[in-house]
Amino acid sequence: MPFSFYRHRRNLNYRLVLKSGAPYPDGMVMEDWEFTLEREDEDTGSDARAMVADMGYCLFQMGLTLKGTDFGD
Repeated sequence: MPFSFYRHRRNLNYRLVLKSGAPYPDGMVMEDWEFTLEREDEDTGSDARAMVADMGYCLFQMGLTLKGTDFGD
């Protein structure tokens, strides 16, 4: 079954991944998210697939930089 990808309308770096046709997680406002694309299983990262299988969704942030993380200076 394919996965649906969404981008948050105000915080543009946030992404949400759901199984296509699945309901939004409790506490999320549907109108805050914009559909961006649909991908097949083989085109969706294994970490995202595992999180969706475990929690019903995958939420992540794009655009992180090394500055301000434990990985950089």
